Amino acid sequence: MKPLPLALRAFVCALAMLAVAAPAQALPVKFVANYLATARGMTVGQAKLQLERSGDSYLYRSTIQATGLAKLLFSGNILETSSGTLNSNGLRPARYDYQRTGSGEREDKIRFAANGEESLLHYKGTTRQAELPAEALDPLSLHIALMNDVAAGKQRMRYLVAEPRRLKAYEVVVTGRERIRTGSGTIDAVRVDVVGSLKLTPGQDVVLDQLDIPAAAGGVQTSFWLAPDLDYLMVRIRHVDHDEGSIGIELQGVEVLQTADTLS
Repeated sequence: MKPLPLALRAFVCALAMLAVAAPAQALPVKFVANYLATARGMTVGQAKLQLERSGDSYLYRSTIQATGLAKLLFSGNILETSSGTLNSNGLRPARYDYQRTGSGEREDKIRFAANGEESLLHYKGTTRQAELPAEALDPLSLHIALMNDVAAGKQRMRYLVAEPRRLKAYEVVVTGRERIRTGSGTIDAVRVDVVGSLKLTPGQDVVLDQLDIPAAAGGVQTSFWLAPDLDYLMVRIRHVDHDEGSIGIELQGVEVLQTADTLS
């Protein structure tokens, strides 16, 4: 089996996997939610997701901290932030930042450009510029896009996700509804599976609908569960890999959940 830090990194990738035309009103105005992550039956980390919206602007944060045995092998925290605009015209990230403290300390970032200009991508101390497709998201804003699209009733979606070192295309499908048990209680959830992915090069011409996205490799499966009663908040993510085993993240509690109707 691979060392535990690899399992933790796979958990981070699964969390990140979490062009939007659905109305932004489908999403909460603000939420703060706590999660627990496990790998191979062991608790390896805690995560907090926070979304704040003001007018057309949004700020989305993810904080991950290793716990238990993983804390002995991976010290420090991982903080990700995504900010941009979210309205009836779609979701458009402007800034993405990744900061890792402790072992393997580093800072990565993306600065999205508009109107066909080149975006800035910074990875492990190296900065470069590349033109990104207009519909490109970052690893965090993908969460928002998925929540929004499922809330709008879409059944099959494609996303382009820009990471500081590469560009990836994903195809996902809604596979049904399930009643699942979480640390926050039993929840009715919509299940979404990743059925294909494709690595691309930033700067290359991309027409998302015309891409030949290969099916997910055998033995690899990433699934999400979103709760309609919680404004389609993600309540569980599970990544299964024939090398890593099963890695999961599950909702433990919601500190804040505000919609336009609940704001005073």
